[in-house]
Amino acid sequence: MLIVLDSTVFWDDPNLKSGAWALLREFIQRSDSTVFAPEVVIDEVEAKFAKRFDEAAEEVRNAAHSLARLIDDEYKFPELDRSRELARYSGRFRSRLKQLGVGTLPYPSVSHTELVKRQASQQRPFQAKGTGYRDALIWHSLLELLKGFNTNCVLVTKNSLDFSASKESPTTIHSDLQKDVNNLGIKGMVSVSKDLDAFLDEYAKPSLKKLDDLKKELEKGKPVDLKDELKSRFKQILDEINNNATRLLKLKRYDLQRVEEPIGISSMDEKPTDLHLGDVLEFMGQDVYLEFTAEYEAELFGYLQRVDAYHIHEDSALYVSNWDWDEFDLYVQVGAYVTLQITFRAVLDLKRNKIVDFGIKEVNTEEDNF
Repeated sequence: MLIVLDSTVFWDDPNLKSGAWALLREFIQRSDSTVFAPEVVIDEVEAKFAKRFDEAAEEVRNAAHSLARLIDDEYKFPELDRSRELARYSGRFRSRLKQLGVGTLPYPSVSHTELVKRQASQQRPFQAKGTGYRDALIWHSLLELLKGFNTNCVLVTKNSLDFSASKESPTTIHSDLQKDVNNLGIKGMVSVSKDLDAFLDEYAKPSLKKLDDLKKELEKGKPVDLKDELKSRFKQILDEINNNATRLLKLKRYDLQRVEEPIGISSMDEKPTDLHLGDVLEFMGQDVYLEFTAEYEAELFGYLQRVDAYHIHEDSALYVSNWDWDEFDLYVQVGAYVTLQITFRAVLDLKRNKIVDFGIKEVNTEEDNF
């Protein structure tokens, strides 16, 4: 199998440190699969890093100015060398791809004339509004790769609807793209995965051995107590959710879906009320991949249009915490008491009986109760 990664796969974890990448590396080592990142993707990821760096630096400068006014004194923060940091990231990113076993694909040889014709006729991956140039380069990189192979290929992208047939058939490529495959005489099937987790769930995890005996021991708190591990990482967990709330928090309840950003956790119990152990999978060597879900009682904050606030149901988890938050009277500040279901993934080193990699996969609220 060939796997091609889109730039959107890297947005949430630009340094490729999460357990998902460890799981992908294990899958590559255990199978005859090969993973590629087109050069257009690498360039886009590095450009995205530069943009995020500039935005973060501007936020720090604004905070420094605010602090200087507050303390009525000069306050300076150390300026980072932008060129140096961008070069460091490029080297770090490309080195990490090599460590993971991810190869690169050169820019495709497709002509500008062909791309313009494709855009004008609104052939996928171009959209009706004319966007899709980079997607088209990725697609042609994939096609040129497949010319030398007779095997299946999976394109992993969060922009899956740009490539797939429909929302109802998200893994099937669009008919325009299938026509390209057929015209080139490519024998393998090309499909789409909506993100890296979806790919790992479908392909990587089933290929690894389940360690049921170890799972039973872990449920007893041996060789590591996962509840103690969570307690020791409480601040890390809270900070990670609040810093990545847009990506991580899935507000499933109907009454919470109208809450607008910024959204975050104002308070959360330090001790989980329940913990459910999911996957316990064997890696090569002494490492084991874990997924487990813990439930926490928490209070969220966010913002709601004032007109919607007047109609909050008496059984809703929502309540208005500040009616006068917005001077224009368009929004109110709201809170909600919820049960959070936080799914973690970790890598356990059995030789040292120590968690060596830890992160949050997703955060859900309980399902709608009415």
